Amino acid sequence: MIQDARRAVDDDPRDASARHNLALAYKLGGLEELALEEFARVTELEPAFGDAYYEMAIIQARSGRRDEAVVTLRRALEVEPDHRRAQQLLERLGGPPQQAHA
Repeated sequence: MIQDARRAVDDDPRDASARHNLALAYKLGGLEELALEEFARVTELEPAFGDAYYEMAIIQARSGRRDEAVVTLRRALEVEPDHRRAQQLLERLGGPPQQAHA
């Protein structure tokens, strides 16, 4: 899985979706620091990629970096206000609820 995802990134390093898939493969493979690095690259290429921020926050929260996770989830909700899973995780982590956008 990681090798296939890596090949897709090698074919087009600026493809945010390919990088997201590689990051997910790293995460599923237990390579969470590599996954975090790759998710960060995704957000550099496509700053409005809410799922990348959400996945980063999951890893941050799991590794005891709650404050970082809260900041990352807030960013996810800035770029994608209706990201339900990000909102739910933010609430579970005890971050203040995201204000509804009018």
